Amino acid sequence: MKILAVDDDELILEIVAATLRAGGYTSVTTATSAREAAELVSNATVPFDCFLLDIMMPEIDGIELAGWLRKAPQHRTTPIVMLTSMSEKSFIDRAFLAGATDYITKPFDAMDLTTRVQMAERQIQASRAANDSAGQILALTAQIDKRFAAPLSEPIALEDVDGLIDYLAMQNYLLQMSRGSFVGTSLFALRIADVGDIYAKASPALFHDILADVAECTLKAMCNSECIMSYAGNGSFAGVMGMAEGFDSADLEIEINMMMERLHLTDDRDQPLTVRVAVGAPQSIGMLHSGRWVINQMQRAIEDLAWAVPKANRGTLTAATPKGRLMRAFTQTR
Repeated sequence: MKILAVDDDELILEIVAATLRAGGYTSVTTATSAREAAELVSNATVPFDCFLLDIMMPEIDGIELAGWLRKAPQHRTTPIVMLTSMSEKSFIDRAFLAGATDYITKPFDAMDLTTRVQMAERQIQASRAANDSAGQILALTAQIDKRFAAPLSEPIALEDVDGLIDYLAMQNYLLQMSRGSFVGTSLFALRIADVGDIYAKASPALFHDILADVAECTLKAMCNSECIMSYAGNGSFAGVMGMAEGFDSADLEIEINMMMERLHLTDDRDQPLTVRVAVGAPQSIGMLHSGRWVINQMQRAIEDLAWAVPKANRGTLTAATPKGRLMRAFTQTR
């Protein structure tokens, strides 16, 4: 596995490289600045498989570098592990929203660092296997776009939605949080009603766009609540938010569904396709609970919505086709 470690402290880079080599990872390249790292990435004939990034660096910090990496097509899903002394929630939030998949605070344990890189390697292998499988499907069934073919239960990455992180990154984010970081924070979940029927009727590309539209409508409706959200599979979304004054899940549900109604979604035969969401009541976390507890409660909240139906039914709800998602009109006004 080809690894790039970036830190302005050369001693840290030596320790990281020695630790990884002791763990069997011999292809470790180091850079002492984001600019040097960007040059190495741009000139690489073989793309890097994993990045270890410090945050606090001169001129360009590691979070900006992570965002830049995510814009490169070859690194949209490459594991990015933040390796930093910054433990404040604001830095953790920014890092995961920029595309980080894991977060380690200094001083780090050698075994923990090696374990996290091993997890990243397994993620790479799973991604490559999925791409290989998708390629085989494409060869047999030309009309299916391999980028979007996935089981309904899979928590697929919706890479084109700002403010949404993948589900594995969400779990890593929560595990990174200290108990005190959850003060004033609540977890929430929502689910697309009758998602099995929608999945059966829609092409993989259309279903991907429906998920993206629901995510964008939800994030727009929650713009007054600081939140981080992910797609958990089976039409369910979950996340954590700072509780906004007067927040009401029923009002949120109505607002999301009204936004979806204005998108005029049709199926692949241009027939109207109804898409509605059910939103569960938010659950306050508090300072006594750990990230592992929050992950378990989040999964329970998702399961509780398995048979939920929208609380209100206003009008005919329709949404957009993959030919041109009308949600872009909303995002341009943000």
